[in-house]
Amino acid sequence: MELLGFSTQRWLTAGGLGTVHQIFTNFLSSVMIHATRPFVLNEWIQTTIQGYQVSGTVEVRRLDCHH
Repeated sequence: MELLGFSTQRWLTAGGLGTVHQIFTNFLSSVMIHATRPFVLNEWIQTTIQGYQVSGTVEVRRLDCHH
């Protein structure tokens, strides 16, 4: 892409910062939801995400970091 006048390093850096920003934003959003209205196990929830209706029950999800 550098032959066309675009800096590959600049695009990769911008993409990486965008990803870090998105992860940070998602983390802060989850903290705010938990602080202002924590979900209850087996509670039915529904919302709209990017124009799609999403619904389901709250369940426990744990990350197993031990292999």
